[in-house]
This record gives sequence, structure tokens and C-alpha cells, in this order.
Amino acid sequence: MIVKSQRAKRGPFGEKLHVRGENMEMRFWENIPPGFHFDPHDFPVDIAGFVVKGKAKWTIDGREYITEAGDSYYLPRGCVYGLDVIEEFSVVEVLSPPRD
Repeated sequence: MIVKSQRAKRGPFGEKLHVRGENMEMRFWENIPPGFHFDPHDFPVDIAGFVVKGKAKWTIDGREYITEAGDSYYLPRGCVYGLDVIEEFSVVEVLSPPRD
């Protein structure tokens, strides 16, 4: 399966939804502006991500981490995480299983 960037659908928060299989889906968060924030919450799937550009502060299960271009992260299902974007931020994420 090939999904051309210009044909990728948009998710509920503006993320581009790319390939999707029975056990995973990939999405691209592009050019998230500094100051973007979401409060800590949990999510019912595993999320692995790769930071393409920018910098952000994560709060994961009560601990703070800074990620920047070239870093990766893993958010196991059920962990509680929040995000504060410090520099314009772009990431590729893979979710397993795909969300409904």
C-alpha cells in the first residue's frame, strides 16, 4: 500500500493519516506550533514516535522529558502523558493496534 502525502486524510486534530493495517496505523503530525499543549491523559493503544523536527516537553507518568529532532519515544497503552511544544514540532507516529 502506498499513500501519497497529498492524498492522506486528516485526523480529528489535523494530523495526516497515512498507512493503516490490521495491527497498526501511521500518522504524521506536521509543523505543530510552539505553545501547543495537551493535558496529561491516557490512550488505549501503544504509540511509537520519531521526532522529525523541533523540540517538545513531555510529561509521562509524572516525569518530564525533552525530545528534539532525531529522538524517538514509546508510550505504552495506559501510560499518562501530556505535551508542551517548545519549537515547531513534527513527528511520525505508529499506533498499535489502530484506533477505531
